[in-house]
Amino acid sequence: MRMEQRLTELRRAHAALAAGCAFVAGEPPQRLPAASPLAELARVRVQGNHLRELDRLLSVLIDAVAGLHQGPGSDRRRIARMRNTAHKLQSVERAPAIDGETRRLYAIGRISACLHHCGGVVHAASLYRDVRIAEGTAWQVSLPAGAAKDSARLLLSSRAIGIISGLYHDIGDRLIVGFPGAAIDVDFCGTRAYIGPATVAGDEI
Repeated sequence: MRMEQRLTELRRAHAALAAGCAFVAGEPPQRLPAASPLAELARVRVQGNHLRELDRLLSVLIDAVAGLHQGPGSDRRRIARMRNTAHKLQSVERAPAIDGETRRLYAIGRISACLHHCGGVVHAASLYRDVRIAEGTAWQVSLPAGAAKDSARLLLSSRAIGIISGLYHDIGDRLIVGFPGAAIDVDFCGTRAYIGPATVAGDEI
């Protein structure tokens, strides 16, 4: 693949991630309790889907960055086969800040799995630590009357979602530094992200 084609892929991947972050961060505030248990479960799973989609979009961007790395030390195919985004990030970057970011990505992955696969039901106290690692202390837990804390249903606050979206956005911006023409102007203050002709997977979150 020619270099210009790889740069086009990079621009599109970055634009998709930026738009996805804007979409997720712009979701209306969630208020507890929900109208019904089913509505609460649906809301929790939507949050899980959003986190999974941000992770997927970052993974696609990392693949695009790896595709532009040249030389004998590059291993684009091996990176593309990796299923864990935090592992991928460590494979393409060696900056000191990466350790803290990958720790947060691992924590977000566990939170996402709880929201998506377990309906947000907390089965291990370590999940509360993961939430703090991911975004600090801004989280909400819905406790059924008389229920033990380890059976609570986790629902991330709007502030938490914004912080997590910001992490993915910041990582994406840093990954494209140094590549010619890779920066794309995204208007996060408007009602939509303006990214030109790029195909944006984030629009389907």
